[in-house]
Amino acid sequence: MMLLTEFCAVVPPPVPPPVPPPVPPPVPPPVPPPVPPPVPPPVPPPEPLPSLPLPSPPEPLPWVVPFLAVE
Repeated sequence: MMLLTEFCAVVPPPVPPPVPPPVPPPVPPPVPPPVPPPVPPPVPPPEPLPSLPLPSPPEPLPWVVPFLAVE
């Protein structure tokens, strides 16, 4: 008795060509950090104002005095 495999040659399936690895996308250059704006120099404190004399109280209006004097 002869085996069937003696007459049929086992043909391996065709090997597909190797797939090249995917090309990674180009890496963008690193972005430099933003430059902070220049810090202005500190403002010196304002000079103290010269002490002013306290204003004298206003004189009463002429119509107020007779009104208050009426009893």
